[in-house]
Amino acid sequence: MYHGLAEIAQAAHLLNPALETQGAVTFGVCRSPERDWSEWTSQMWEPVLAPAFWRALRLSRENGVRELGELDRELTGKVSVETAQASRAAGRRLLAAVPALRGEKSLEKFSRLLESDEAAGHLVCVHALRAAAFHVADPLAAAAYLYQEAVGGLFPGYPVLLGTCVESAMRVSTAEASEFLRVA
Repeated sequence: MYHGLAEIAQAAHLLNPALETQGAVTFGVCRSPERDWSEWTSQMWEPVLAPAFWRALRLSRENGVRELGELDRELTGKVSVETAQASRAAGRRLLAAVPALRGEKSLEKFSRLLESDEAAGHLVCVHALRAAAFHVADPLAAAAYLYQEAVGGLFPGYPVLLGTCVESAMRVSTAEASEFLRVA
């Protein structure tokens, strides 16, 4: 199912109310927004973050918080030191700034794992936890994560490019979601 940019933006803001002030996490514009997004998609999203996201989302929906903590720690070794620091800082800020939903045990358990250093707190894992807690559909949750990355990494004044980034990545993530769900 295709989700429009307005619906994606709404889901992204639901899952991360501090989205507009977050800044760049793992995507940032260095040269050309179009080229940088394409490179980020092929070098970061597809090989590293997308597999982690789909697994984190499944674990979140199954209340596999301990396994999610393990995945979260493993992710640190799959990205550069700078990227890991930015991702952990953004994820931890989101968990600290936005209170857990009343009765949402997975977010509470994950927060305890962070406190005991049994999880790293990467944004992709926190995003998946929140998507599960809010019952956001899988492809929409993926699109919201990509929107979040694009908003944080783009310079102001690129609204058209933002739509292009999310739409192109959404086609990829829908295919990945279908493949992941078929295998799982």
